[in-house]
Amino acid sequence: MDSTTLTELDYYRVRDTAAGYCESDEGKKKLLAAEPSDDFPYIEQLKDLSREWQTYNLSTRAPALSSWPEIAPLFSILRIEGAALTLEQAHALLLFCTAAKKASSSVLAAVTELSLIHLPETVSKIPDLSAAAAELARIVTPDGEMKDL
Repeated sequence: MDSTTLTELDYYRVRDTAAGYCESDEGKKKLLAAEPSDDFPYIEQLKDLSREWQTYNLSTRAPALSSWPEIAPLFSILRIEGAALTLEQAHALLLFCTAAKKASSSVLAAVTELSLIHLPETVSKIPDLSAAAAELARIVTPDGEMKDL
């Protein structure tokens, strides 16, 4: 689709509004960079996931998502053997690990009650980050303070 059509359809306003609901800066950036797709099976998959997230969010269950600071740049640091992270970076990773576990656990616990089908398939692909979270929690508190070692 060309820019004029997207403007007429109010695509950019809708995209910007949806991005305002993102829990992470990285999610917001990814959504703001998204362009429409004409891949109909992919669109249907996203619609199914969206409906199930909406079902979860409208239920009486506690929120499944938590926010975290940007972590993507940290992966290039972590690839280097012997590299060190700042306290702020370690805290960001801890928040991410905690948020990933919370989202996964929350959705999987609601499968039967909310009749979720597609969302559990997606969250089950999230790797188990509990070992990383445990290591990070040894040195940094949930508030981002350095623990006495």
